Amino acid sequence: MNFHVLDRCATPLNRITASIELSDPPAEVILDDILTYVPEHPFDIIFADSFLKQFPCERKAEVIDRLKTILAPKGVVVFREYLGALSQLLSHFWEQLDERLSAVGWFERAPIAAQRILRQKLPDLANFMKGIGSTYPSEEALLADIVAVGLRVESVDRVAGRPYIITTCRRVS
Repeated sequence: MNFHVLDRCATPLNRITASIELSDPPAEVILDDILTYVPEHPFDIIFADSFLKQFPCERKAEVIDRLKTILAPKGVVVFREYLGALSQLLSHFWEQLDERLSAVGWFERAPIAAQRILRQKLPDLANFMKGIGSTYPSEEALLADIVAVGLRVESVDRVAGRPYIITTCRRVS
């Protein structure tokens, strides 16, 4: 079994390189764009974590179809996607930051000036996020695109207390 981690941005790949070097089997890190990447063999499973939000609504079905084309017959795609407006993510930003970083105590150690600057930049970040892509407005819209490209929905799981959905799909042809 081969294990690949692919992203067109080096930053997330650099962050996970140390972790995946410990994986068994070892993972291959690939810096490339999934929309143009041509794998040696089709993938048996693809995990797409908050991936579709990077694309405008009019391209989402095309992107899902692209994933289907590099998927092995009867292969599986697992989508973890946020539902709702991207700007809504920021409404819970401080709670999420506090929750995720509480173990390392970053928030408590950050200078008050740095916290103030970040809070001042949040409206700009919200506007930026609106411009780079969009999320699905509803579960039904996501599932409609998945079915439209010929994937069969196997399961839909909602993340308790979070506006995320995890959808497992299978290629049927």
